[in-house]
Amino acid sequence: MRRIVSRFAIAVTPFTVAIAALFTLAPIPLSGWHALWLPSVVLSTAWLITRQWVRRTGYALTESAILFRSGWIGRQISAVRFVNAQTVSMRQSPFDRRKRMASVAVDTAGAGGLGHRVHIPFLDVEVAEGILRRLYDETRGTEFRW
Repeated sequence: MRRIVSRFAIAVTPFTVAIAALFTLAPIPLSGWHALWLPSVVLSTAWLITRQWVRRTGYALTESAILFRSGWIGRQISAVRFVNAQTVSMRQSPFDRRKRMASVAVDTAGAGGLGHRVHIPFLDVEVAEGILRRLYDETRGTEFRW
């Protein structure tokens, strides 16, 4: 959870600094040193949003499919049967490697670019490799038919 909060904080820091600078320059009651309330509000909000996201994101492997649930306000569930999986991949950014984390993605031929995808982020490397191995074993024997 700490990694997700820090990602969010890094993303919103430039905007927070810009808004705090505007408050500092503006002749309003919240200007000057009083503008320090803004970063604390932003970081508190980041922590709350991240906590809800982590609580509501999950995956499951069944005998014939992989299920992925995500979303806090707009919840979505995706199910991909093993016979419909076209590609399975494991990805690691430099930050993932440093924290021994990875993400697993499953793609199907008809998924399209706008639908909810099975992309499970922030997994421990051993767990991601286990999921990848299971998906590979389940899909390698199936014949892809159009």
